[in-house]
Amino acid sequence: MHDWMTWVGQGLPMLFLLAFWVYFMWRMKKTSGGWWGVQRRQTELLEQEIELFRQTNELLKKLVATR
Repeated sequence: MHDWMTWVGQGLPMLFLLAFWVYFMWRMKKTSGGWWGVQRRQTELLEQEIELFRQTNELLKKLVATR
């Protein structure tokens, strides 16, 4: 009986860690499409930022040209 309790006592923390990891991966996949969804969204945001910088650059060029 003592060996069984030792096995459970040592294995239970690993089961909790495994359950937490599975839950974390499930939530990440559900909310953002998984790791690839996070990278895709980050790429989209960077592309939007680049476009905004291009527009700002054009406006600054026009401003300098009018002076």
